[in-house]
Amino acid sequence: MIDDVIVNEIAKSNGRIIMMPYNLLGLKEWIKWLEYKATPEDKIILELIIKYDNHRCDETEYMIVYNYLNSHSLEQTISNKLDKYDLELIRQKMLKLRNKSESEIYDYIRNQQSNYENLSMIDAYILHIISKEYYQNDINRMINEITIQIDRNDTMRQKSMVNA
Repeated sequence: MIDDVIVNEIAKSNGRIIMMPYNLLGLKEWIKWLEYKATPEDKIILELIIKYDNHRCDETEYMIVYNYLNSHSLEQTISNKLDKYDLELIRQKMLKLRNKSESEIYDYIRNQQSNYENLSMIDAYILHIISKEYYQNDINRMINEITIQIDRNDTMRQKSMVNA
């Protein structure tokens, strides 16, 4: 039943629901941000993440990557790398984006994702925050729709029991 509701919601939105894992581009984001202004610790974990991504790490290396990703926040890593100048550029670009329609923002996200490796750090961060916001909004909207469907089904079931 819930699968049907999700399929219906995707159909209603012309397939424009932006569903991404929490780390929006997975290890690509981690790799990009660890490379940017890399510290010695960043370089060590970056090497292991690349090995992990290419399925070439042993069990110990796997656990190091696993523990690192579970104990570190991508957002915190990003905020540690951006300086005041970067943030001002991000703000300026975001101001330009705020007047765009939802479909233009969606197209922007898709275009940026397809070219992620070539994005500047500023554009990568903008993609990160916009995608995360769209993802959260879509999840919340879908949860609300599912809740409404459940309520409808409960009402129908109660009416059926009364009429039986």
